Amino acid sequence: MAHEMAELLKSRARRALERWVRRYDPEHSEELLDPMRFYVEAAEVYAAVDAGKYLATGQVLIELHTDDPVNR
Repeated sequence: MAHEMAELLKSRARRALERWVRRYDPEHSEELLDPMRFYVEAAEVYAAVDAGKYLATGQVLIELHTDDPVNR
């Protein structure tokens, strides 16, 4: 169940990030905080569930870095 919650948070983050990229406006960069918050929450869920397994948390952080429009 917790993994499903983390996947939902990642999905919400991807959609929010895609919306932000489509209507990119430097004056509204604070809107980018929502997708980042979802990614962090997903990482926290993975960390809580898989305390001994850092792979899932690492995957979320790598995805966060890869999805960041600045890194494109």
